[in-house]
Amino acid sequence: MKTQIKLKPLLSVIIAAMLLSSCAIVNTGSLGVKYRSLGKGVDTSKIYTNGIVWKWPWVSLLRYNVQWQTYTENVAILAQDELHTNITVSAILRPKANELGQLILETGTEYYKKIIQPEFYTVTRSTFAKYKYMELSDKSPEIEKEIISELKKRLEGYHIELGKISINHIVYSKIVTDATDEKLATKQKIEQKDYEIKIAEKDAEI
Repeated sequence: MKTQIKLKPLLSVIIAAMLLSSCAIVNTGSLGVKYRSLGKGVDTSKIYTNGIVWKWPWVSLLRYNVQWQTYTENVAILAQDELHTNITVSAILRPKANELGQLILETGTEYYKKIIQPEFYTVTRSTFAKYKYMELSDKSPEIEKEIISELKKRLEGYHIELGKISINHIVYSKIVTDATDEKLATKQKIEQKDYEIKIAEKDAEI
């Protein structure tokens, strides 16, 4: 009788543990697929949306973020006039929710590193190579459009949706920045001198 009494709490703990391991939660902004370690592996026959998913304890639930995500890269580029510089550029993208099953089977969780990142580097470098060093800043909107257009072509069929490309920073050499600062200072001096001349002419008229 005493043995039976002791077994009851233990049995309750085991049942509770099995119940907990038999359910998983898919949060908003994510989708899930089951992974059967004792069976065929990843099962993409059904995609689970946000909420509780019931499963056997030996089955795992893989979750994938399908929200827009930003990936930022530092890229060394060579301009058209053969001058080197470094730029920081970002890509905003996400998996296509209705094609998640194909993405998982073909690429897995490391889809950015395997497919997108190499193409992102290649397209960024080849696009910047079309422009001269000193026009990179002024031409940034145009360059962004070219990168996203080419990248969309290269990622077609990979189940990825590309949202936006942003050039965050262009690193100019000290010689260039000093020359730019000097040019701006000279321009300000000329504008100040012109202003003083106009004031002097008005004073003379008075």
